Amino acid sequence: MECVCMNKQSKRMTVQMQISETSRCEETTYNNLRPVDCKEVYDNGNRSNGVYKIYPKGNIHGYNVYCDMTTDGGGWTVITI
Repeated sequence: MECVCMNKQSKRMTVQMQISETSRCEETTYNNLRPVDCKEVYDNGNRSNGVYKIYPKGNIHGYNVYCDMTTDGGGWTVITI
């Protein structure tokens, strides 16, 4: 079971997940629903390397980027030039 509550003014989302019917819900709060970089993705609790959508300032559509969540503390946005 999953319960999602979102406060649009503060851009905070609370997710409660119940693993089984007998377990209690665990709550995680996401501070930024539209992260500007991989550091914010990391701060939202994502710890796996992979492709995530970020929204750099001024961009409403976002970009899919590769985020390195394990090297030197994680939260690195990887770009190729």
